[in-house]
This record gives sequence, C-alpha cells and structure tokens, in this order.
Amino acid sequence: MSKILIAYFSQTGNTKKVAEAIAAKTGGELADIAGPATPPASDLSAYDVVFVGTPNWAATFPPQVKDFLLSLNLAGKKLAVFVTHGRGGLGNIPDDLAKLLPDADKTEVYDGNLPDGLDAWLAAAGF
Repeated sequence: MSKILIAYFSQTGNTKKVAEAIAAKTGGELADIAGPATPPASDLSAYDVVFVGTPNWAATFPPQVKDFLLSLNLAGKKLAVFVTHGRGGLGNIPDDLAKLLPDADKTEVYDGNLPDGLDAWLAAAGF
C-alpha cells in the first residue's frame, strides 16, 4: 500500500475541506503547507504519493505553494494536484505545473470545486 501525503494551502478553508475528503478516501496524512507540522520537502522519502492542494490565486499558484512544489524531490513519486477557486476554474495551474515540474509523474489536475468528481479522479489516478 502506498504511503500518501496530502499537503495543502488554505486560507478560507475550502482547500482544506477537499484535502480532508481525499485523506478520508485514501488514508493519506494531512499537512498544512503554511503550518509547522508540514514535513520538510527534503524529508518526503517515506511517501510514495504527494497530493498538493492549492487555491487558484490570479489564475496560478500562491507563492507558498509554488515554493513548496519547487522544493520537492519527486523522484520515484506520483504527484497529484487539486485546485479550489471562486469562479476562476483551474486558471493557468495545469500549464504552470507542467512548466514548473516537466519531468514529474503527475495526474491530471483536479477541480476541487466539483466534489462529485472526486471519486472518478482518484480512480483514474489509480487510488
């Protein structure tokens, strides 16, 4: 069984709710990117899968999430990104993710505002 980390950044609580739903379905461990309990990016060796939850800020990642993503060593790990938003959809996040981490083993970016699609997204990603 895969060891799963679900790291998220949430100011309004929306991204945290999606992270909690993913944790409930996958058994993953939650970590707030802005919190003191987040494992250092250099210490993710115990995890096989890293979920990263982010709000859409001006059509892209908030600086905290971008910095976290850039600090990750994803060799041998699967990355799954989910996005929450007001009315901006995924914005440029899928394209920005492809540019930031072109060699990472990534799933399709999930729109966290579509809760009915969570099970299908997880299944398509192999969870």
